[in-house]
Formats: sequence, C-alpha cells, structure tokens
Amino acid sequence: MSITYRDADIQREIGKVLPLIQAHGLEAYGPEVNVNLASFMLLARNGQLQTYVACEGDKIVGYSLWITSFDLMFEHHTRADEIALYVLPEFRGRPAIKLMRYAEMRLRDSGYTRLARAAKKDSKLHSTLLGLGYGREEVIVFKEF
Repeated sequence: MSITYRDADIQREIGKVLPLIQAHGLEAYGPEVNVNLASFMLLARNGQLQTYVACEGDKIVGYSLWITSFDLMFEHHTRADEIALYVLPEFRGRPAIKLMRYAEMRLRDSGYTRLARAAKKDSKLHSTLLGLGYGREEVIVFKEF
C-alpha cells in the first residue's frame, strides 16, 4: 500500500496520533516521558500548532508537529518550529523525508518564511536536515532542576 501525506487536525485526530506520540516519547526519552497533551491542545485551539501526517490507508504512520508564530527578532519573518517528528520504524527513510518535505511545502504555502528543526549533532536526522538545505546551526544546551 502506498503512503499518502496530508494536513491533520490534531484536536479531532488526537486518538489516531496519540499512539505515535507515546511511541516517540518512549523511544526518544524512555519510560519517564510525560507528554503534555493539555499544552498540545491549547496550542491547537489557538491556531499555533500545525500537524502533518503520513498515512498508510487510514492508519497514521508518522507525524510532524510545528508551533507557528512571528519571529521575535526578525519582524519580517513568520516562523515555524518543529517540535516533534516521528515515523514508525518500518516507514523510516523515503516516507519520512517525504513527510518532512510535505510539511515544509505546506508551511511555505501558508506564508511561513523561517523554519526551524532540531536534531542531535552528527545524528542521521542531522545529516538529513543538512541534505534538505538546513544549515544555520545553533547549539542549544539544557539545564534541568
């Protein structure tokens, strides 16, 4: 079966996306993950969360979630920050890249002029992003209490 790509309404389709969000959290962060669905839904209600999905038939096999806003430092840019990208392991590779490109196309068509994605340095995703034309790198460090 072929993979299709589409915009998703996270408020209506949370039940279809939630298993992937949970799988993503477990894979990336381990059993201590605690997804904040209330914040997801608040952003969605405010029109600040754009969601794009990859589907095999009716089954969602990947998602890309973006927070949209105005760039606070560059007045002439509207900005979208990808906060999560996940594709089931058996669909990684070409379907994941097509989902990434679909999200970019839809955001660009919606008027967003600056896109930001995060990846661990020297990871497969990092090299994929460089291949897709992302290049201005910043290092983000975390301190947790």
